[in-house]
Amino acid sequence: MSDQTKKVFVDIAIQKALLESGAITLERVSNRLFEIYHSHLADCYDNPEFLREVLKETFGDSYIRIVEAIKTHLQSVSHHKQIEVFLLKLGE
Repeated sequence: MSDQTKKVFVDIAIQKALLESGAITLERVSNRLFEIYHSHLADCYDNPEFLREVLKETFGDSYIRIVEAIKTHLQSVSHHKQIEVFLLKLGE
């Protein structure tokens, strides 16, 4: 699987997890990522710490719920080293 494909999987998993909390959540997190880091959700594959910090800021300790949803959506590809690293950094 190419890095680009993995990046797409991660982007979709993030979007799905955020949409489960509502469209406004997806919009709020996306906007905050851009405001703080000038990044988009697709950039989080390479910079999971950006997403982690925005989720912590937005949800407090409840950010773990979103992280768990992302992990669930990536379960079928989590055996790939880069996805595993992404998930580890996201959950720190």
